[in-house]
Amino acid sequence: MPGVPRISEWGSYADVLDGCPVLVVRTSMSSSSSSSSSTQQALTVGVQYFFNRDIASSTSSLLWRTITDHDNALGWSGSVLCCGKQTDHKVQAVLFQNFEIPVRPGILEGNDQGSATGVHNKRHGSMIKGGFLLPNEIRQAQILVAEEEEEDTTV
Repeated sequence: MPGVPRISEWGSYADVLDGCPVLVVRTSMSSSSSSSSSTQQALTVGVQYFFNRDIASSTSSLLWRTITDHDNALGWSGSVLCCGKQTDHKVQAVLFQNFEIPVRPGILEGNDQGSATGVHNKRHGSMIKGGFLLPNEIRQAQILVAEEEEEDTTV
C-alpha cells in the first residue's frame, strides 16, 4: 500500500521496551477485496501482568498510546504495533492490538483534572492500547510479504 511501511518480520519485545520508535499499522478489509491502511506513531507505556489464581494462569500485555490519544481501533480489521517509523520502508511487527482502555482526561498529562465520576468522555478522553504477548510458535512463523511491483520509469 503506498505510503505505508511494509511489515517484513517480527520485532523484539526488548527493543520496544528499550525505547525503539514504534508505530501502529492499521488495515481495514472490505468484502469487495479492497483494503485501506493507516499508520500512526506511538509511545510505549509499559507492561501489564495479570495472574488468575483460580485457574493458575497468567497473561502479559504490552501497553502503548498513540500520538492522538483519543484515537481508537473501531472500524479497523486489524491493528499491529511495529518497531519503526512512518517514514521507514520496512518495519517489524511486535504484536496485535487486543484491547484499549479509556483514561480520564488529564491523567496521562500528569494533572488529574478529569471527571470526578470517572466517566470517559469519548470525544476528548485518552486511550491506552494493549496487546497480549504472543506465543513463541507464532513469533517463529515467517511473515510473508508480497513482492513489490516495479515502477515503470521509462518514458
